[in-house]
Amino acid sequence: MKVLFIHAHWNSSAEYGVHQLLAENVDPELIDCYFIWQSDTQNPANNRGAKLANTGRNFFFDFGRDYNLSPQPSTKKRAFLSLSRLPGSLLFLLKKIKEVEPDVIYTSQARYDLWLVSLIRPFIRTPHFLHLHYTPGPWLGSHAFKTLLKAKHIIVVSDYIRTKVIECGVPSEVVEIVFNSANIERFSIPKNGSLRQEFGWSVDTPVVVAAGRLVVGKGYPLLIEAFKKVVEEIPNAQLVICGEGSDEEALKQKVEKLALSQNIKFLGYRNDVPLIYANANVFSLPTEMEPFGLVFVEAMASGLPTVACRSGGVPEIVVDGETGLLSELGDVVALANNLLTYLKNPALAESVGRAGKERVFHYFTPKQVSQKWAEIIYQRLR
Repeated sequence: MKVLFIHAHWNSSAEYGVHQLLAENVDPELIDCYFIWQSDTQNPANNRGAKLANTGRNFFFDFGRDYNLSPQPSTKKRAFLSLSRLPGSLLFLLKKIKEVEPDVIYTSQARYDLWLVSLIRPFIRTPHFLHLHYTPGPWLGSHAFKTLLKAKHIIVVSDYIRTKVIECGVPSEVVEIVFNSANIERFSIPKNGSLRQEFGWSVDTPVVVAAGRLVVGKGYPLLIEAFKKVVEEIPNAQLVICGEGSDEEALKQKVEKLALSQNIKFLGYRNDVPLIYANANVFSLPTEMEPFGLVFVEAMASGLPTVACRSGGVPEIVVDGETGLLSELGDVVALANNLLTYLKNPALAESVGRAGKERVFHYFTPKQVSQKWAEIIYQRLR
């Protein structure tokens, strides 16, 4: 069976990485994967595509969605670039579909990808699978949301999202669940003390790590407030936050206001996150209504106990009392107490971290997830 992924938006999109892991780990004898990518016209060296067993399966085209242009074009300019490339884009897609003869056209909920598929739909009969990575709603864009409501094959990343899709009016039989997976080997590395050396901390300094976009919805205000209570009991405790985002300055101001600058560090974007995880004691991200939460899988793969909230798809990853501790959204005291439970008891933290790692290897490895994904596609096309 041939599956053609249309990735015409931007090569660095997180959902594209999920698709790539599926394709790279599925049995090529079961599913032969092909990819169409937005070419990075500014830096062709980045056009590596997916690492597939069968060669010649990655195709590149300039759809006018190059986000590496400097300076970044305005929204209107990006729209103009996409429209100017549209005739050639449609011809390219139709040519590749005719050449590959796929059994499935596969996209995420990315607006531009869905728009392109809708434009070529009158000329093809190939079934379309929509892989939804976010909570459904009008914020996906009117066209994307309407496409979701009419889709015949939808794959979602958690039961939480499946429930939300059905609440929107999509028939339950249309929706299947495939958890996201992580590059487990990348996050299974030994400690080396580098994080503590970087900041001049002692080897026994308790360290909590958080990672994700710096936006309020990820729960950072709650985490900062809870960490204030942690520091009151463990004055040398440290919280390191990895990521960038629109609310970064507001969060830094909150840290200043609570006099936590000596205990909370904003590390910005880091390409050594696995190493940071490996040298921390606890992972925490009390995110709100998280569709899935790949960072939790990555943290658990690193052997970290997880402290979070009962929200969104998080309870489907983190088992309360076994691989971490969950509290209710907005409960500062409970979150702080859960952090203190592990920071005050390193042996318990290590034991829970091992249980989390075992859970990851049981449910979230790329091979396991891609096998389930392949089975679903075969079942739905029978």
